[in-house]
Amino acid sequence: MYGEIMQAVKALALAHASPFARIENGLLPKENGISIAMGPSNPNERHLDRGGIHTMQLVLNGKHKDQSIVVGALSCIHTSLTRMREYPSTNDWQITSIESNPGPNFIEQEPSTKQWLYGSVLAVGFYMKGVEA
Repeated sequence: MYGEIMQAVKALALAHASPFARIENGLLPKENGISIAMGPSNPNERHLDRGGIHTMQLVLNGKHKDQSIVVGALSCIHTSLTRMREYPSTNDWQITSIESNPGPNFIEQEPSTKQWLYGSVLAVGFYMKGVEA
């Protein structure tokens, strides 16, 4: 389930990642790219049927030789995903919110490649369906 939710958020992010044509799972590519990786998740509320409300942290990092390109792409992803009115769902889960926590922030300029590295986190709220009796 967690992997499905990450892939759903990745697809949403990719639609707003221009000029980047893809988002890597895990580590950043060597040059000019964006990556997504799963961070901690936790239940916020548990229901008697073992379902509940959860939050999952997705780390979204980017780098590019042109600082304005990586900042612009990450900013567009965060702004677009946090303002959506409807989110993906299946029979087992439903995304209820996506928040920036934190939004894009400067990490470093890589000395060897001169690429600007920025990091951010998307806090994904979702409902997990419980077990049927």
